[in-house]
Amino acid sequence: MKAGRPLAALIENQLPSQIVSGTPAPTPPLPSELWAAGDAAAAASLAQALDTTVSTPADPSAVVTRWVVATWNTAAVGGALLAGVALVALLTALTSQRAGEVLVLRALGIAATQQSRMRAVESGLVVVLAALLGIAGGMLLAALLVPSLVERAVPAAQLTPALAVDPWPLLITAVVVAASWGGSAFGAALAVRRQAASTRLEEAAA
Repeated sequence: MKAGRPLAALIENQLPSQIVSGTPAPTPPLPSELWAAGDAAAAASLAQALDTTVSTPADPSAVVTRWVVATWNTAAVGGALLAGVALVALLTALTSQRAGEVLVLRALGIAATQQSRMRAVESGLVVVLAALLGIAGGMLLAALLVPSLVERAVPAAQLTPALAVDPWPLLITAVVVAASWGGSAFGAALAVRRQAASTRLEEAAA
């Protein structure tokens, strides 16, 4: 007996591909077994009330989507790590190349501390703007491509695009980028102070 579950789930439960404890069941359903959709925690109460075995099989699509989501989350965090390394390298190179600018600004009366603050604000604005553009571009691309891809894969599917953001990968990515920017800004501040204390352009660039 089956209530509110797709036929694919019934077939998968009857013909399990491998013996796995839990859901779907490793053995075919019993003649008196009841299939119910809903909260798995209510299965025990329902079984006691009906005096029969109650199964709440998992949706077959979750087996595929779980690994797809995990792969994309891992790719997002890995991309954040690469972006952090690139950010550190870029700010380090720019700090060295703009050594002459530090001496000119010092001659105009701008202290090294103020120059360090200006560099931190400048790089911070670039990082925040790049993050906002990346999030907006990613959501727009997903809204344009994902429905059409799913429609081609499952022609009978009727989909309404719904944009959502998984908070944990986004939070980890933000922490990685912020830590990279913070370390780069601190190193740039020390370099600017050292450059401002020098007396020659060659010493500042060294």
